[in-house]
Amino acid sequence: MKRNLARRDFLKLSAGVTGLAALAACTSAPATIAVKETVAVKKEEATTAPVAAEASPTAAPVAGGQQVTILSWNDNYAPDQAGTPGAKQWDAMRQEFNRVHPEIKIEDQPITSGTEVRKNFIAANAAGNAPDFFYTYPPSMNPYYDQKFLLQMDELVNSWEFKDKVVDALWYDAVIDGHYYGIPADFYGMTLVWRKDLFAEAGLDAAPKDWNELVEFAKKLTKPDKKQYGFGLLGMAWASWYWENFVWQAGGEVTKRLEDGKIELSFTDEPGVEALQFYQDLKFKHQVTQENVLQDYGENQKDFVAGRTTMWMTANTSYSWYIEQGLSLEQLGTAPLPAGPKASAAQIGGGYWTLNPASSKEKQDAAWTYVTWRVHPDTWKFLWKTQNDLGITPTPWIPVYKGLLNQAEHQKVPAEWVKTSEETGAIARTEYVFKDKLEPYFAAPVQTVLTDAKANCSAVLIEAAKKMVSEIKDTVLAASVG
Repeated sequence: MKRNLARRDFLKLSAGVTGLAALAACTSAPATIAVKETVAVKKEEATTAPVAAEASPTAAPVAGGQQVTILSWNDNYAPDQAGTPGAKQWDAMRQEFNRVHPEIKIEDQPITSGTEVRKNFIAANAAGNAPDFFYTYPPSMNPYYDQKFLLQMDELVNSWEFKDKVVDALWYDAVIDGHYYGIPADFYGMTLVWRKDLFAEAGLDAAPKDWNELVEFAKKLTKPDKKQYGFGLLGMAWASWYWENFVWQAGGEVTKRLEDGKIELSFTDEPGVEALQFYQDLKFKHQVTQENVLQDYGENQKDFVAGRTTMWMTANTSYSWYIEQGLSLEQLGTAPLPAGPKASAAQIGGGYWTLNPASSKEKQDAAWTYVTWRVHPDTWKFLWKTQNDLGITPTPWIPVYKGLLNQAEHQKVPAEWVKTSEETGAIARTEYVFKDKLEPYFAAPVQTVLTDAKANCSAVLIEAAKKMVSEIKDTVLAASVG
């Protein structure tokens, strides 16, 4: 894959080939930064026969039994993935859907992942040739809603058999102004990974449970003479992706949607200042972070694998990647993020299946049949069985449904991974409102306090907020700014 990867692509590389929805070839995470050219790629035919697995759910044919063709944008195949187990699993999925729903034909338009997809999606809607259904990241839901790209799905969702079984937090970005505009597809959660072997050397045998223990443990684990530090920070352009967790844990919100629809920049309130101060203290007061706090995501991952960092925040879907990079299960510890002074919270990301409001009712019904098949519990089980047969390393997921799916019953996933995923789902938060437009503005304040011990955390946040208000429509300062 190309460099200049978007965040979703980094977690794809981390997680291998074990997703659902548009998480293929590797796996998923929200992407908002690095632009990458979107090009069509050739989808090669499966090199193996369909994988035998449990039969997936069936549904009644649409349109009186006549075949309906619906357009899909498919990023499941990268040029260098053809013939791999990851590509074969998606061939098996499509063949299984074709078997149970011969009345629906999926016309695939292969694309590559990256933020160019967002631009192309906007252009396609303007030109009238957008896909009939689309996998959409949480930060894009509101912008797409504002541009009228999302079908209001109240009637469909309210009649969906699994509506009330979905984990409550996962509906957050799919419900806009009291109406449904998507259904949850799949989600990862931010967790703590820790090096059990290095913890043991420091006399520690468990992950920190709160901010105080995080500092205490990180100090014991930091050994400058060995170029080993206690906690890895993310200060690159995606800084708010990690920092938002600390704001929530301090009891605050990064942004708030007001009744008039405007976005209040609440990160200047005390919890936001406290979270940024904690970052600055980790770097300068406690001196437990890596020397280059502005290094990219990939370098942070390498540091963890090499033992240069002993604790690091990562998606639960990335665990198998660390094993594939050489760590053993005995070395890799997983745990929910440490609690803050006011709350336990962890960001979850993934996506929603949305429908095209410009498509015909016939195509919308066919697309609804497809997307509900994709998220059906039996389809998850089919995917897991397929992965087992193809020898694909299992990856844990945040359960989309309450109590309906136990991945460990279908795949050999370490019990600790499942436990961490379940506990993370219980403290789940989707990303802050208006993130699609605001994220680039957060790198400056985070990087400032991580490179200047004397920088005033409140002042840099207020400066960032004022810049946002001056450049982004419908944003307003919080009362804390005065």
